[in-house]
Amino acid sequence: TNLSTVFLGFVLPYWMVAGSFCASMATMIVNPLAQISGHMPTWRPGMESTRTLWAGSIDIWLSFGIGTAFAVALLGMYKMAGTWLEARRQGLEAAERALGVGEAPEGRGDFNIWWCMALFLLTTAGYIVLCKFLVPDFPMIFLLVYGFIWTPFQSYVNARMIGLTGQFISFPMVREATFIFSGYKGVAIWFAPIPLANYGATTGRFREVELTGTKFTSILKAEILMLLVVIPCSFLFWSYIWRLNPIPSISYPYAQKFWDFTALQQWVWYSATTEGGHREIFERAIKPGLMVGGLGFGLLSYVVLDFLRLPIMLIYGFIRGLGIMPHFIVPEFMGALIGRYYMRKRFGEENWKQWPPVLYAGFSCGMGLIAMLAIAISLVSQSITQMPF
Repeated sequence: TNLSTVFLGFVLPYWMVAGSFCASMATMIVNPLAQISGHMPTWRPGMESTRTLWAGSIDIWLSFGIGTAFAVALLGMYKMAGTWLEARRQGLEAAERALGVGEAPEGRGDFNIWWCMALFLLTTAGYIVLCKFLVPDFPMIFLLVYGFIWTPFQSYVNARMIGLTGQFISFPMVREATFIFSGYKGVAIWFAPIPLANYGATTGRFREVELTGTKFTSILKAEILMLLVVIPCSFLFWSYIWRLNPIPSISYPYAQKFWDFTALQQWVWYSATTEGGHREIFERAIKPGLMVGGLGFGLLSYVVLDFLRLPIMLIYGFIRGLGIMPHFIVPEFMGALIGRYYMRKRFGEENWKQWPPVLYAGFSCGMGLIAMLAIAISLVSQSITQMPF
């Protein structure tokens, strides 16, 4: 896994990785200082790394991270507006291209826009009916806004952002905020299949499909075939694994290590829609002052970096690195340093730019195949009953 992270450091922009490394190091400095000064009361001596990470999240980084996430969203909208205005100054045709107006190229397999809209409305309505059936007490107005207003809006904004600037914009905590302020009490809504999605990133895949000459209709057929195969096989596979050994247990070391950490993280949000003492953990975690501080830090850092003509990726990388264990960031930064200061000089800058994605893709494929083989061997060995003689 660490070697895979090193290869990832080759691929990601250097200044983004450097920013993430700075955030990781800042976390290691801020956490002890906060504990000494009494601002990290959740931490206890003897806590392992996952519990320490959770304690830091509850006391500091969750609220601060929410603020920085809002900063990223505002900066993304600001850059998108600037790009569109610049295109408009260049003429109406350029502005239309920036907004995605115009005829689609022939031969891509595009199907009728009215069929697309009808299918979207039908599937969204199905999600709304299912959610209302599963969680009848949740207000219907939120489901309607999720499906028919917010999902198309944020999908369009992200599609344009990715096409114009190459960046993905996320409007943070929409789901969590609406659950909390809706007045609903209970945890069932957190598990419901609400019609809240962001399809903006799919446009990147559509562009890849277009470049390879694959029709959109062919992708649709492949997805339908895959769905028919994957769902039955998944249930068989899950049932088989569940019957082998208890989960979590020593037979599943990752689940045994991280299941409680994941459960604690989810508990913070689930407790927000409960009553009584169960809500205490959520009230401890959400600190408006730190949220405002995170927002101000993100915006101010962007202004300072832009004024000094320093790489803006530093602040994006810093925000990305908040709350990530140093175990993952340090090898990634090592890969970024090797790629920038050795590989680039060894093979030439232009030549080296072509190789990191290929190396990372090849290593990931090979590691995936070996992992699947090892998992298969492990499952077969566990399914065989060993006799005592």
